[in-house]
Amino acid sequence: LKRRIEIRKIFDSIDNDGSGTVTIDELDEALSRDPQLSNFFSSKIPSTSNLFSEIDENGDGEVNWTEFLTFLERIESSTDAIVTEEDIDKFFSKEARMGFETESYAQDIAIELTIFNDELYSTYMPPSDTRVSLEPENKIVVSVSTSPPDAAASHVRDRGLDQSWLEAVTREVRKAVLYACEKSVDTMNEAREEIGAAIREKGGYILGEEGTFLSRVEAAVKAKERKAVEEEEAKEALRSLPEELQGTGYEGDAEIVQFLKN
Repeated sequence: LKRRIEIRKIFDSIDNDGSGTVTIDELDEALSRDPQLSNFFSSKIPSTSNLFSEIDENGDGEVNWTEFLTFLERIESSTDAIVTEEDIDKFFSKEARMGFETESYAQDIAIELTIFNDELYSTYMPPSDTRVSLEPENKIVVSVSTSPPDAAASHVRDRGLDQSWLEAVTREVRKAVLYACEKSVDTMNEAREEIGAAIREKGGYILGEEGTFLSRVEAAVKAKERKAVEEEEAKEALRSLPEELQGTGYEGDAEIVQFLKN
């Protein structure tokens, strides 16, 4: 199941417009912009020159998820062509190299649309839900920037629904986009609260330590001043040594002078 989900991610990375199908232009663009993807296929099959036609079983000019999965299962009849976890890890390691954001406040929402007794029902779920990857036919993933009319029209067309459902689907997609906006705002507010709490905590610590810090500074200044006075007194004492040694019999005795200096 995990492996199948990861293969679905590879399919989705080629499907630029999120239509659920891949055209030859999308495949060519993906292969040209991503050497990792090109290497992925070239390591599994002898030649990629007719790759699209090999995947497009029914020859309709579009590759759907089932055709893509079937193609991989077919080429895996050779042991050397099995898609391993190492292959998948290498493929998705490109996300770090491309500088993908590790955290985003914008929250996507997956909406499942079910028609029952001539009524349209919608259910929300996280885009990471396994059902979104493995059962995409009646799912739509929306973001804060999704156009409800376009997404609804694409869904109605791809599922082969009667155009009479377009208005209802558009309405449900619009509600899902608004929900995605609300979730995104909640995420931003939560992050703002966390940042604010951290700043308040750090500010409180600084204010609490201010007295201690100032006392330490004051003590250091006084110590420096005291040391300066002591050094000046020591210098004055050294300057008076020759006079003090007069008549003691130790004039010029370097050892005694050094002892007194110490």
